Amino acid sequence: RGVGGHSHNDKLSFELHLGGRPLIVDPGTGSYTREPAMRNAFRGTAAHNTVQVDGVEQAPLDPARLFALPEGAKARVVAFLPGSSVDRLRVRHDGYRMLPAPVGIERTFRLNRHERALAGCDSFIGTGQHEVIGRFHLPDEQARRVTPDAQVLARAQRAAEEPLEFEPLAVELGPAGAPLAWILLERGLESGLVASGYSPGYGRVVPAMTVEFRRQVKPPTGLRWLVVFR
Repeated sequence: RGVGGHSHNDKLSFELHLGGRPLIVDPGTGSYTREPAMRNAFRGTAAHNTVQVDGVEQAPLDPARLFALPEGAKARVVAFLPGSSVDRLRVRHDGYRMLPAPVGIERTFRLNRHERALAGCDSFIGTGQHEVIGRFHLPDEQARRVTPDAQVLARAQRAAEEPLEFEPLAVELGPAGAPLAWILLERGLESGLVASGYSPGYGRVVPAMTVEFRRQVKPPTGLRWLVVFR
């Protein structure tokens, strides 16, 4: 009845680890009742690796009820298709069907182990025009915008389900000179790196960065992205 112990707006969010090392993370908890503002910030939609529509929470957060979250989004798995070299997962939620111009969200993951790449597509089904922001939260500040080399671009193209044009700059993750992965976004998405915080344990918050991408969308449409691993 909306008072489970987790109470985060993290529908369709994910984490990505490479060889045991976290690359894209859930930012954590930070604090509980001693710092209510921090608690609510870390459990909001913007603190997770998912898409946010029109700046609205997936489900309403009552700032006075730190462990309550009404369940109206109905997150669910649509299909999971494991394969010998490619795994596919399709998930969706209805949290934004409560907007004046309702919209449903479906996220598709395609993990290609041969190309060492994760392809994603966020699809929007509904009415109206919406401002959409997607985020990938990092566990540190080791990220920079770079021009990806031809090999990374070729692997990204092969991992995508259909030909894609990418933004000229990718986000490179990991130490400078020894990168671990690259995030590539389809052409037409505005993107940037913003300062954020990561909580590796309760009561601790360390400086980190978040990759943000955004676009005005008019359903039906989708936004596509890829992560290519070293």
